Amino acid sequence: MLRNLKIVKGNNSHIVIVTKRNKNEVNSYSDVALHVLSNESIERYVSLTSHLTLIYLFDAILVTVLEKNHNKYIHNLRKTKLDYDLK
Repeated sequence: MLRNLKIVKGNNSHIVIVTKRNKNEVNSYSDVALHVLSNESIERYVSLTSHLTLIYLFDAILVTVLEKNHNKYIHNLRKTKLDYDLK
């Protein structure tokens, strides 16, 4: 995962992470860190609901970002894939 983050960051992309830890190595690569609370004793239903909410949130963010400058982000995604394939 750190390898992927280095490649993405090297391509001047923005990184948003979801984490339950305040300080870890992944945070150092992120532009935005969304911190979530995790309580393993919470019923599965609540966990699933939270998970689905996060998926919806990220889909909404992705669509909004891509709508603003579609060609730029497609270029960045292709460049990231090429960089990943070379390493």
